[in-house]
Amino acid sequence: MEHLLPLTSHANLAFRSDEQYFEMLTRVIFLTGFSAHVVNKRWSAFRTAFDFFALDAVASYDDERFEQLLSIQSGIVRNARKVKATIENAKRCIALRNHYGSLHAFFSDALCLDGEGAVKVFARTFAQMGESAALVFYHMLEREA
Repeated sequence: MEHLLPLTSHANLAFRSDEQYFEMLTRVIFLTGFSAHVVNKRWSAFRTAFDFFALDAVASYDDERFEQLLSIQSGIVRNARKVKATIENAKRCIALRNHYGSLHAFFSDALCLDGEGAVKVFARTFAQMGESAALVFYHMLEREA
């Protein structure tokens, strides 16, 4: 994987685990285009359905697990594109973790860019993350820095 970001000093970002960053990322993606009330009300079901956002577990989901997530019993917002994006983003997060050492290091480096640059990196890096979702995610991270 090529460096998406210049290797600069890291922003002073509050530490979160890789799973916590992945959960934040997934939440922003599902909030885009859906009622925040609905997503927030169902968030405990999301956490259970996506194995508490364990990257390796979610990245290994197969077609059968994908179909289970889209069933009414999962309790999540059943949007096939966003569910597929969550699985794909787990794989991308693993690649970033392997390349940068942690998602914390990647996001800290991203915050060293100007806002527009960070938003473009996020939109380019993650599935189903348009620029508006990337901007929301950037502001979430920035508040913690």
